[in-house]
Amino acid sequence: MYYSMNYNTYQCSFDNNVELKVIIYNGDDNNKRIMYRFYQDGSLLLRESKKRTIMSNLIKKNIIDHTKNMIDGGSFLGDTTLPLCLQIKGTVYSIDPGTYNIEIINELSLLNNITNIKILKYCLGSKCETLYYNNSLYNDNFNNFSEIKGDLENTIDSISIDELYNRRIIENIDFIHIDVENLESSVLKGSICVIQRYNPIIIFEGHIKSYIQGVKESFTILYDMNYIIYMIDEDAGNIDDARNFIAIPYERHTTFIENCDYLHYMILYTI
Repeated sequence: MYYSMNYNTYQCSFDNNVELKVIIYNGDDNNKRIMYRFYQDGSLLLRESKKRTIMSNLIKKNIIDHTKNMIDGGSFLGDTTLPLCLQIKGTVYSIDPGTYNIEIINELSLLNNITNIKILKYCLGSKCETLYYNNSLYNDNFNNFSEIKGDLENTIDSISIDELYNRRIIENIDFIHIDVENLESSVLKGSICVIQRYNPIIIFEGHIKSYIQGVKESFTILYDMNYIIYMIDEDAGNIDDARNFIAIPYERHTTFIENCDYLHYMILYTI
């Protein structure tokens, strides 16, 4: 990666050598300054380098079809969404509930002339429901939502990937990336029809010690749909037991094995 300073932006070269311009925010909104700092200090674009390398390689080798569409579930500030947009001809559905997250993704999309993106402000889950939260930076951006109103002031819609498909909001999916703070199994439960229809390659996060039950549930859902699952051999978050898993449909596995250049980054994983 390199940084090239240019007035109020800098340029990053990463993920299959795509270049992403990022704003250096010096405005009055302290919350936005905090969020942009994730880009400015390099913590977003330097993390999970093996996962990023694998995704880019799968696109380059057309193991993931670059003409089809992709889902980035829990897209945070767009650190996965935006590089994907720059590598494919299809659309990336960037799904996140955070107001600041979405604002920053929109700003960076405009700065980089990215048009193959569809930003959807939802929580992802297994069903459609109303969730509640208080209006603060972290409640609005890190999935501190509740099904029970209590003294919580604001609402947001939670939706399943299958329902997004049923409403004709998404279609033609060949890759799904899920990072939703221990709700990955719920998102997978709400994606079964889309998965069965399109057989996408899926990358999802899980905590192999602190929330092993969620990992087991995700594996069970995918095993039942004839997926083969690998663990990517690197830390995937602030908690040291976070790992990314890549799930390959059985009928696509031979192509994956024969063409992926980075199998040594992965461990065949079973539960």
